[in-house]
Amino acid sequence: MYSVPNNYKLINDNVVKTMMSHSNAYLQFPLYTNFPLEVDFIEKAHAKEIKVIAIVHDINSLRGLRNDIQKDISILNQFDLITLPSRAAKSVLERHNLITPVVVQENPFDFLTTAPLKTAHFSKIVNFAGNISYSKAVFLKNMRDVTMHVYGSNLDFELPNNIKYLGKLSNDELVEHLGNGFGLLWDAGEINKPTFKSYEKYNWQYKLSLYLAAGIIPVADKMSNVGKWLKFNGCGITISDLEDLHGELLTISRSKYETLQNEVKLQQHRVREGYYTQKLVSSIEKSLEISV
Repeated sequence: MYSVPNNYKLINDNVVKTMMSHSNAYLQFPLYTNFPLEVDFIEKAHAKEIKVIAIVHDINSLRGLRNDIQKDISILNQFDLITLPSRAAKSVLERHNLITPVVVQENPFDFLTTAPLKTAHFSKIVNFAGNISYSKAVFLKNMRDVTMHVYGSNLDFELPNNIKYLGKLSNDELVEHLGNGFGLLWDAGEINKPTFKSYEKYNWQYKLSLYLAAGIIPVADKMSNVGKWLKFNGCGITISDLEDLHGELLTISRSKYETLQNEVKLQQHRVREGYYTQKLVSSIEKSLEISV
């Protein structure tokens, strides 16, 4: 359960007072507080003829963290426009009566960082960063054929000898440490709880942005939202199953790595400079102009 500050109405009053009438307000969704705060803000903004746009980075009902998708729909339908991370997410929500106009986010989130820009070194090391709890990353227990470096929090199970745990680091520290090899994008917990894995077809995993900012080669499920983007842009590797990873790495020569790296460098500059956020905002504003 997420908490709401007792004075959230006063907080919203003060925020809306600073805003100009007929302007646009951008909210991250979800805010991880609770819906009353968001609803109150939207109502106050609308009273001042301010349009409120949700930049949706997660849909907790699709993620398996909320049982009732209608709770997400009920709040999303109060915005003037929302972004969604994929066409697959848009399709599901519209089948459940989403009526708010949608701009699909066609590219990953940006990753602003003060870490030095660098070129990654060729190696067969596979890096993995993020939540490494049993519920999200138990698949690591069966990763026997590849050398891995793992970063993150909530490690609550034993890793095999070929995987080295290197602790929890800040975003800037991570970008500096991820200096070679590949970056794995994979969420798979317990077999009887497949929600995290299936959620990959809907969302933009933020670790993609991390790997791109660091300049290493991303590896993702070919059926995931990220995997389709990597294939289209030629800047990563896609696989059908983790059992395919070892064989795929055997095919990567230094020259092939450098070819992929040339495409990654373009994305490295873009995510570090906020390119995709600016592009998304431009699409939103164009859509709002059309709807007037």
